[in-house]
Amino acid sequence: MFYNYSRILILLLLFISSFKDNSFAQATSILSRFTFLKTDFDTAFIHTTKARWQVNLYLATKGNNFTNNAGSTNEVVDFYPASSFSLGGGGSYKNFGLSYGFNLTSTKTDSGKLSRGLSFLSSVYAGQHVFDFGFQATSGYFATGYNKTEMQQQTLYKNDLTNISFFANYLYNFNYKKFSFNAAFTGSQKQMKSAGGPLAGIFLSYFDLHANDAIVPAKFVDSITIKNQISEANILSTGLLAGYAYTFVLPGKFYLTLSLAPGLAFNVGEVKSDVYYNIGNPFTVSYKLISREAIGHNAGKRFYTYIAFFSDRTWLALNNKNSKETFNNHSGTFKWLVGFRFN
Repeated sequence: MFYNYSRILILLLLFISSFKDNSFAQATSILSRFTFLKTDFDTAFIHTTKARWQVNLYLATKGNNFTNNAGSTNEVVDFYPASSFSLGGGGSYKNFGLSYGFNLTSTKTDSGKLSRGLSFLSSVYAGQHVFDFGFQATSGYFATGYNKTEMQQQTLYKNDLTNISFFANYLYNFNYKKFSFNAAFTGSQKQMKSAGGPLAGIFLSYFDLHANDAIVPAKFVDSITIKNQISEANILSTGLLAGYAYTFVLPGKFYLTLSLAPGLAFNVGEVKSDVYYNIGNPFTVSYKLISREAIGHNAGKRFYTYIAFFSDRTWLALNNKNSKETFNNHSGTFKWLVGFRFN
């Protein structure tokens, strides 16, 4: 098992500590203002379309990469799988939708040097609630780092490197009556006037990485520290998020949406070099950053289009016995979509 239950209990206590003694009544008062779903939007700011059906075409790409940082510029190694652009289409009825895409081209075409696995990344915008879900299981990574012998940047392929990770984010939109994520990212609503609002929430993520030998290729490590290189990492993270989102309604019925939600991450788990070591005492503290942006045109009753970006990045502080390495784990998407509404 990659963690012990006492560490998980410590993380849970960080969240429930505010509900003790005289602070309980205050917390209850705050929580009573939250309901599962509210749809009493200010119609001067948000217009909900009456169309029950939507169909769309899209061009998209997903990224699931991570970085190992041992402390200096020449000790940063980027790991990324072969990725591709996909072309697809989809449809929805009211709030239920399905889509399917197929790969057009890959970023890497070297014979035998392919990434294998599956990935899933989705966001749900329900009233004042925002949910993000991501999962990926990938084997075979390209590693780019500084070759200590040849004194230059180099890219190598590691077919024994496997990464399994998932994350779940939740954000509450405090100004849901005037600001809509759906207007920017789904086309089911329209933002009539510029507006924004604060965000707050929580997240949970898991990062599992292992290889047959050291994760970082030997050519990127000097002979003194190579014996301390890790071959496995298992890290569970949870924490708090706070941020802000805003949509600018531009001339010509174009819009620009910007959203940023940094967070504080508490990490538990273990890494392996010659033996397994727990990270932190009892946990490490690092940070997380969620961003989403969109630019689009949503003027007519039928057609709409947008280009959207999403990024979920977590810095995982190891602080293990041999070094103060960090992993920077990133999942992201780019999508260009053209949609059509009808009844």
